[in-house]
Amino acid sequence: LSMKITKHRIVKDIAPLCVDIKIAMNLGLILNEALNNAIKYAFAPDSVGTISIQLMKNDHTVLFQIKDNGRGMKESEQKSGGVGLNIISDLSQALPEGRLEWHYDHGTTLKVYFESKASHDS
Repeated sequence: LSMKITKHRIVKDIAPLCVDIKIAMNLGLILNEALNNAIKYAFAPDSVGTISIQLMKNDHTVLFQIKDNGRGMKESEQKSGGVGLNIISDLSQALPEGRLEWHYDHGTTLKVYFESKASHDS
């Protein structure tokens, strides 16, 4: 087995947030699946891409966003869903008031919204 090592830029903008361990685990698993999919499918073999990770809170709503500037996923691919996409969907729905959105403009953007009564850490 040989594996080609690719280099991609990861940009993060993570707001401090205290959440329950179950929420943190779900977010970690969503991130793992999204990064895995982006690295495997979003970029041409010899290209270098950017993956952005953002976590922000507004009042009681949290947005967890993962975006790549790759080829973009076709809506039909998202709807037919592979195992990773189904895992992302299930984990998102398990969050309090969890809602999942996909956007396909200049790459693929995954947005997970959920409710949190936790406050920002300072």
